[in-house]
This record gives sequence, C-alpha cells and structure tokens, in this order.
Amino acid sequence: MNLKYNLFFLFLLLTSNLFSNGIGIIDGSTGIYLQALETNTKVKVKDQIAIVTTTQVFKNTTGSGVNIKYGFPLNQNANPTSLRWKYNGVWKTAIVNSEAQDNSIPSGTGGGAVDQALRNYLGDFPFFFSPQDTILDDSLITIELTFVELLPYFNGEVSYFQKNDFSAIQNETVVKQSLEFILESEKEVLNIELLGLGYDLTEDDNITTLSFIMDEQVGDFDYQIDYELSSDALGINSLSTYIADSIFSCDDTGSGYFTFIIEPESNVNTDVIEKNFSLIIDRSGSMSGEKIVQAKDAATYIVKNLNLGDYFNIIDFSSSVTSFANDLVEYNVENESAALAYIDAISASGSTNISETLISAINQFSATEEDKANIIIFCTDGQATAGEKDTKKILELVSSEISSTETEVFLFTLGIGASLDQALLTLLARENNGLVQFVDPENLESDLVKFFLSVNNPVLLSTTITIEPDIIKEIYPYPYPNLYKGQQLILSGRYDEIEDLSITLEGKAFNVPVTYNFQVSLSDTTNNNLSFLPKIWAKQKLDVLGLDYYLTETSFEQDSISSLIDSLSTCYGVIAIEFSSFDDGTGTTEVDEVIPTVNNGGLKVFPSPFKDQMTIEIAELEGITSDANVKLYNLNAQLIKSYDVKLQNGRIFINGLEMLDRGVYYLIIEAEGRQYVVKITK
Repeated sequence: MNLKYNLFFLFLLLTSNLFSNGIGIIDGSTGIYLQALETNTKVKVKDQIAIVTTTQVFKNTTGSGVNIKYGFPLNQNANPTSLRWKYNGVWKTAIVNSEAQDNSIPSGTGGGAVDQALRNYLGDFPFFFSPQDTILDDSLITIELTFVELLPYFNGEVSYFQKNDFSAIQNETVVKQSLEFILESEKEVLNIELLGLGYDLTEDDNITTLSFIMDEQVGDFDYQIDYELSSDALGINSLSTYIADSIFSCDDTGSGYFTFIIEPESNVNTDVIEKNFSLIIDRSGSMSGEKIVQAKDAATYIVKNLNLGDYFNIIDFSSSVTSFANDLVEYNVENESAALAYIDAISASGSTNISETLISAINQFSATEEDKANIIIFCTDGQATAGEKDTKKILELVSSEISSTETEVFLFTLGIGASLDQALLTLLARENNGLVQFVDPENLESDLVKFFLSVNNPVLLSTTITIEPDIIKEIYPYPYPNLYKGQQLILSGRYDEIEDLSITLEGKAFNVPVTYNFQVSLSDTTNNNLSFLPKIWAKQKLDVLGLDYYLTETSFEQDSISSLIDSLSTCYGVIAIEFSSFDDGTGTTEVDEVIPTVNNGGLKVFPSPFKDQMTIEIAELEGITSDANVKLYNLNAQLIKSYDVKLQNGRIFINGLEMLDRGVYYLIIEAEGRQYVVKITK
C-alpha cells in the first residue's frame, strides 16, 4: 500500500494519548539541536474534546547561524490547527499549504543516518515545520503549536500522556517546564492524578485545573494524568454554537455547529450473548518476546470468560494458519481446558498471511447456528507479507467469503504497535460491523481484554439515526459507527434553522432490537467557549474524506477529494497531515501580489493586534456616514468574509472576530467610491 495512505491513517485512528514537546533539529545525523530553555503545555478539555497548545523556547548555542526543522511527536489522532513562532521579537503565523508535509530530517552535509535517540523521541507520527529564519548564535526562537483531538474514553476512564523525557537528546537543565490541564466536564470528576510528580489541584463548579511547574531540571520525565468520570449521567451531551456569516463562513452548509457526545445505558438484554466466536492471534516473527506472551495471557483470560452456550475457536497464524479445532466447538469445561493447553504451546515465527487466515475463520461460520452472533477478534502487529498482500484485494476476498457463507459476521480488528496497514484494519472493521483499535505493545494484554469485554457488551450495532425536524446537515463520522459498552459516540454536524430536536438512535445489540430517544436544544447565539466546534466538525469530515480517498477507484475521484480536503484545511485551519501542512509563507501568493497597494487615506485599525472586535478609522472620510463594504483576506489571497457595513462619521465597527485564528490578514475597504487596503494582525 502507498506510504501516503498508510501515514494518513496513522494520524486519524484512535489510540492512547500522546502529547509532547518539540525539537529544534539542526543536524539529525550528528545529533545537533537547539537547546530547549522552556517547555510549556496548556490543555483545555471539554467533555473529552481537547485543545492543546504547546510552546517551547529554544536557544542557538552552536556558535554560528543555523536553519532548523521543528519536529514534534504528534498523537495519531490529533490534527494541528495553528502554528506560530517568534524570532527577533516578531511573531509570525504559519499558513496552510495544500502540499503534504516534508517528512525528511536534516542530516547536515554528511548525509548520515538519523540519530536513533531522535527517531525514538519523534516516534512513528512526527509533525514537521521549517521556519525560513536563520537563527543567529546566542539568539532565541519560540515555537507554539496548537492541535485538536477527541480523547479516547472507556468506562469513564481517560488517560492523558505527554512525552516530556528528551534527556537522550538534551541533558542540559531546562529553565522552566510546566503543564496546565483544565478539565471542564458535565460529568462529575471522581478523581484525577498526575502520576509521579507533585502538582496543584483546584476545583470550581465543573472545572478542574491541574497545574505543574518545575524550574532548573533536566527534561527526564513524562507526564501522565489519569482521571475518572462518574457514569451516573449517561445519555447525550449536546454542544452547539451559532456563528453568523458576518463573523465566519467557509461554505453555505449552515452557520450552526454542533457536537453530540452520546453514551447511553447498555441494553439489559445483552449482558449475556450467545455467540460463535473466533479469536485470531498473529504469531509471526515480529510478535516474538513480550508481545506473544501478553497475547497468550489475554487469550487465556478470554477463553476462561466465554459464556455457556457459546461456540468458539482459537486461530493462530504466521506464514500458515493453524487452529485449536477444525471447526467452532461448544464452550464447556473439557474444551476450555484443551484450548488453554493449545494457547500455552503457541510460539512466534514466520511471515504474516492475513488473507488466508481471515478466509479460514469466516468459512467456519457456514455450519454454525443462525441465532448466534458470529464474532471475530483479529489481532496483528504487522502488514501482509504472505498470501494476498494488496489491501483492496484482501477486502474483496473477505467480502466474497462472507457472502458465500450466507451469514453476518462481526469483524473486530486490534492493531499492535505502529508497523501496520492501519487502513486495512480500519476498513475490515468498518465494512464488517466491527470496531478497530490500535494499542501500544506494552499494554497489549490489558487492552485486548478490554477490547473483548467491550465487544461482549454491545449497545448499538447497525446504527441508524433519525433527527426531527429534518434540519441537520453533514453529520460525521459517516457511516455511523457501532457503539459498545463504556464507549462514546461523538457526532458533529451543521444547522441553520434553530429548533428543538428529537433524536432517535436505532439498531440492534446483536439479535436484540434497540432504540434510544434524546431531546436536544440547539443554540441560536455564538458561544465563545465553544469556538472549537467548527474545527471538530472539520476534523471529523477530514477523517472520513481520508478513508474515501483511499477507497476511490479513479484518479479523477481522488483529485476531487484531495481538492476538497485542501479547501477544508485552508478555510477551517485544520491540517490533514498527508494532504496539507504548515508553511511560513515562502512560495505562496501574498495578497500584495494580487491587490495593488492603495494610499490608505490616514486609515487606522485599533486595537492592534485585535481580538474579538476592531474599529476602522479613515481620517479623510471623517464626518461622512454612508454604506461601505469590508473584505477580509488571509495571506493566501483567499476571501475569508465580506461585510456590508455602515460607515459612521468615518468609522467602521466590526465585532464577533473571536472565531478567527491568530495571524496576519488583509482588509480591503470600499467606501465613497474609494478603496483602502491595510494589513492587520490578530
């Protein structure tokens, strides 16, 4: 599979949290970096929606001027929303570029292999940005990166992890290291803890703030915050804001943005499910060592916790496929004992034959009882290296085999580590009523057990959603995902009309029909505290478009989707790493090149920089009151918004600008038959 597709999926799929501090790379082969003087992170979490701003101050101590590449170990499920940097006392804001980011690492004139310590720190999902400034000796540069993320959630537990141990790269003292974690939750926070470090904790109504500061210390520790939320208030939490077109508009879909966080009670009839169940374990050579030990321990737990009435099998594979039994067998004491002995004897070696394994497992369902749920949990840590290797052909083989059995299969995929065809595992689950999860090898046993327990307790499968009245547009993700016990369904969409909604979720918990009803009110005003909702909607749409891009059959369709991704990224300021990136402006079209500079007639804008509102004063129009038009452009010469306003005694007032990202913009004002152009900064 093309590397571009693989890398894109690595960024959009759900895993554990990973937020970190960046590195100013000068030469990645010889290990020369800017010295980190300060590392500061601020995290705002609203009902599992996180906005993270991480800021580092670097110093050039090399003795000469250098150019750098900023590297940041981004979370798989995070989307950057803004980047700015300060050099020589001037803040500059990066702009969105429709080109995929350059993943190369500077290696100096020698061109040697990249420092392993740097590779280890950046991990499998690095974010890169190259400011064009030459950083002079003994000077400072500050880089601030902001990104948005939907935090993973299970049974009310959330764990936030931030990589901060960069001592293998820099062992000098860091002047200041700080973390501020602000949690706003509709649910009661039962407990919260920063593991292994001292911290301050304050609580005010539904806002919990955890703060940590350390001075003059080597960066040799990571941050991990564990918190637990009460499960008493299950149901739906609705977040919505209405942003008038005069403030912000990228399209004509609707001025309202919402996010629904849904976690209904599990259906009482699904506590015990009779199932035909196959657990598939990868035993290829890459699974050797601790991974196969953990996988076997998890398999042992699963076998011991099957239900009476279940039929089951254990299938293991590498180059070839073997199994505990030729067909699924009844779960009883005798078969449990034999299966545990079989699991104990599994050892790891060989290649990875995914296609033959799945076909073998699916074929066993052809002779099973129709009133039982057919469930497969497929665990692997690698890509297909034997049998059929092409992702689309594997999907076609699986679909064909399921059709031939004339039965329904629920296929759940669990990926271990980062050396995966994550697109394949995602699509296998998405196209076969399942769920995908990616786990750290160190947590394989516990995560596989949790995965099994979730699968064993479905809340809603084959989900359909009906919303009355029919005023909601573009809900993502789509198709609607299945919902399992202890998990949340997070949906984002658009609206223009303001109505109270009646929402009905329908589906089944395997063979049991399920219906949930919710009542929701949409906001008719702009809520500044929910200004992140447009970015959440854009992020979820970008994630879906990324999958659609891969599934398309023609280059024309791919080009159309890629163009839409570029447009979304540019206007909403949300980066899809393998389709767009941040650029400091080099090589892009400046507004000055397409709009001639005009004498500004004594024009002033204040405050400067502006925040939520601005006043435009044109000295030569003092005393004149008439209609006027104001156009707002970004540095790509793209029109952000056009305002029809009233010139009042030479002044124009514009408010509601909190939705704009920080950065540099241009205003073009037309009044009294004259045109004025001015550069402004937020």
